[in-house]
Amino acid sequence: MKIAILDDEQLYPELIGQEVYTVFPNMECIRQYTDSKALLDDLANGNGFDIYFLDVEMPGPDGMAVAREIRRQDTDANIIFITAFAKYALESYDVRAYQYILKSQLSEKLPKVLRCIRDELQALAMEYYVIDTPACYIRIALKDVLYIYKEKKYTIFVTQQGDYHERCTVSKIWEQLVHKHFIWVDRGVIVNIKKVRQVMKGELILENGVSIKISRSNQQRVRAEIADFWRDRL
Repeated sequence: MKIAILDDEQLYPELIGQEVYTVFPNMECIRQYTDSKALLDDLANGNGFDIYFLDVEMPGPDGMAVAREIRRQDTDANIIFITAFAKYALESYDVRAYQYILKSQLSEKLPKVLRCIRDELQALAMEYYVIDTPACYIRIALKDVLYIYKEKKYTIFVTQQGDYHERCTVSKIWEQLVHKHFIWVDRGVIVNIKKVRQVMKGELILENGVSIKISRSNQQRVRAEIADFWRDRL
């Protein structure tokens, strides 16, 4: 997690930093900018941040101009305006600001805003799985996973975009997927319930037409869990 603070005063960045470390104790870095050009230069060089705290009235390009450049480069970054003036609040919608906080209300509102961002980021992280390969890390969206199965020393993730291999036990992966719309179908096979199109005797038919066999000992449980999942969403 990386945070940038753009403000030509010293007091408010210190207050922001204190609150940030309270909510994000493992913060990677916080960098303060006292002029807009330095921040814009870093953006131009590909040095972006996850959260931006911007004052509006700054020497040179103002905070709104900086926000427009941030949003041009990054549609997901959280932009929070920290300013003494309420008159720019409507304009902040144009750059999809996460929040607009008056400096007079900073101590009151900032902790809640940071906790909301933390909770949203944690929820987002739960929607992905990171596959560790010898060459790189691959992040896949759990919603795209059709099923997962064991093949020799590897676990195979079958997704809508292709197959991914990880040298890891299915049981270890299952521990991370419990309660995330996945079901243990058979020894070494996990299925995304949302991808099940049809439940038949001894097998599941997925959206892509693939048939997944269910062992006799698991058939009653699997059928019941899928039926409950479907009923909850009627």
